Amino acid sequence: MFVAMNDEWYLEEYPELSVFIKNSSSDILPDKYRIFTYLNNEGQYRYSKHTTISTPELGIVNCTQLTFPPFGYVLTMNFNHDITSFVNITNFKNSIPEEKVDLKMGLYKLPTYLQFSPLDYRSKEKIEK
Repeated sequence: MFVAMNDEWYLEEYPELSVFIKNSSSDILPDKYRIFTYLNNEGQYRYSKHTTISTPELGIVNCTQLTFPPFGYVLTMNFNHDITSFVNITNFKNSIPEEKVDLKMGLYKLPTYLQFSPLDYRSKEKIEK
């Protein structure tokens, strides 16, 4: 999904993504990539192409984001930190597709009222103020 919504230069800049998605049994995704998820049923769909943003809490983040209820996903590049209120699912790359497991995982619910504002999960009330 992240590759499809970005421009052609994206695969030229991040060729490892193409290698990873072309082989459904691959678990080789370099550590520079991290994938996060959250719950979403409030606000706008969000399709953010590759963006570089800076926040006081996170510093500089290169990311692309897709939010389509009930989930939102963020792919970061060269960002080695966790993001509060996100669940890091990068290690799912190591799972075996045919293996059945019981997975208990809590997800944070985040709104996306600003459609083109990656990593912005303010409530409608905060935005209006």
